[in-house]
Amino acid sequence: MDRQPAIDAEVFHKEDTARCEDMFLKLQRGVSNGDPRHIDTAMRVLAHKAKFNGYAMEPEQVNGSGGLRIILELGGEPEPE
Repeated sequence: MDRQPAIDAEVFHKEDTARCEDMFLKLQRGVSNGDPRHIDTAMRVLAHKAKFNGYAMEPEQVNGSGGLRIILELGGEPEPE
């Protein structure tokens, strides 16, 4: 009984990751065609997957070229440092 929640969590974690990968793959045609809606949705899927899997970086950990700070939150805009 003590192990059941951990097993369930691992199964759900794998299923959610697989769903994200499936969604991302289904968006590829629109991304390849340059459709902004597909690109935005694909980026949201990747951001969710990164956050869910624990490898999303905090905004202050990432610097873009030209000294602009990149905001990883959805809908964020780069700001001058």
